[in-house]
Amino acid sequence: MHDLSELSLQPSYHKGENNIAEEFYLPCMQRATRYDRAVGFFRSSIYLLAWGSLKSFVKNGGQMRIICSTVIDSDDQNALATGYKARSDDELSEELQDVIDSMLEDSSLKKPTKVLAALVAEGVVDFKIASLDDPSPRDKRLFHDKLGIFTQATNAQGGDPAVAFKGSMNETWA
Repeated sequence: MHDLSELSLQPSYHKGENNIAEEFYLPCMQRATRYDRAVGFFRSSIYLLAWGSLKSFVKNGGQMRIICSTVIDSDDQNALATGYKARSDDELSEELQDVIDSMLEDSSLKKPTKVLAALVAEGVVDFKIASLDDPSPRDKRLFHDKLGIFTQATNAQGGDPAVAFKGSMNETWA
């Protein structure tokens, strides 16, 4: 496994000037063992883009924690519910473990919601919903923070390499 600290990262990336996924996000995910993310919008379709790096992340024993707004696609809501249910349902857990095993061998991803359910079931992904309780006139506000931290656990003395970021990108295909 390559080290996060070996990446040549720029101080900033800009839509239109950089391919943020290829230059930043995917290389970090491929090397990380932990990914903490706060984001306004999440869609499992992100796994279509991140597929190769996500497989490496899972094989590295990665764990992902996501906090996002209440705006979640119904298919992703169902996948999350299935994944969390599988944590206490052995039969469903076995079925989703088979999904993970086959996905790690597959070069393409066909069903991102199934992968989301399997990752939640196996404890690779934990998901929290952020709701803003604000009685002000702006009560229709959404949690919309966008930041993340990739961390790589090491056995060496000293701290674990980490890359933190903030910006306007959501955790979606778009």
